[in-house]
Amino acid sequence: MNDRDEVKNRVKAATNLADWIRADGVPLTGGPNEFKAKCPFHDDSSPSFTVFCKEGGWQFHCFGCEASGDIFEWVMRRKGIAFPEALKLVANAANIALPTSGARLYQPPAVKQAAEQAEETTRAAFDPEKYRALVPEGKAFNYLTGKRLLPAELLADYSVGETADGEAYSFAYKWRPHYWPVNRERALFEFCKVVKVDRVDGKKVEWRDPKGGKNILFGMESAIVKNAHATGGELVICEGEIDAISWAAYG
Repeated sequence: MNDRDEVKNRVKAATNLADWIRADGVPLTGGPNEFKAKCPFHDDSSPSFTVFCKEGGWQFHCFGCEASGDIFEWVMRRKGIAFPEALKLVANAANIALPTSGARLYQPPAVKQAAEQAEETTRAAFDPEKYRALVPEGKAFNYLTGKRLLPAELLADYSVGETADGEAYSFAYKWRPHYWPVNRERALFEFCKVVKVDRVDGKKVEWRDPKGGKNILFGMESAIVKNAHATGGELVICEGEIDAISWAAYG
């Protein structure tokens, strides 16, 4: 066993998967070593999703859609990120330092194959080392909700976050390509538009991260999700991201 495998096992052993799943909004019943719930990965009419602790650590398995794995697989599925990012995220939460060597971290074959078939599987707008969700009462949050009068719940719906230092807010541009699996929960992230809260000499400071990615309309994913069962209506296309969220606030 190499250092990377050792730290991976340490992180896994120090993490309670049931707690992570609850924190992601999935209600679990039972315990203490086995829980059940309706599966978050497919339309589940009865609880077919189990979370259990056995030798080797916590696992999850759905008897309906066959989704299964450990804490890392859960984080990869829920956040749409690859294994290295999932390992960093869980290790940080467990206060476990990762190796600093330049060796590549192992990626499960399924993740590697998906990355080769579609580069979008490895592109995530919210790199946990660079971005985070808006911090309530933080600088970016207060600006967007207080000065720009945007509802906090819509900021979450439209995947608005902030930089790790809290000095800028970020708009995630994401969409669903025609080849995207219908049952895939996470949309494809193309890039973030990042904007400093404070202006410099009266000018807005903004940038795109990463610089590549397809040019798409901001809010496409939110509009699709909210209107999935609609039979008619109007689509408003406006100039900026804050304008788009403002229009959404008015229905």
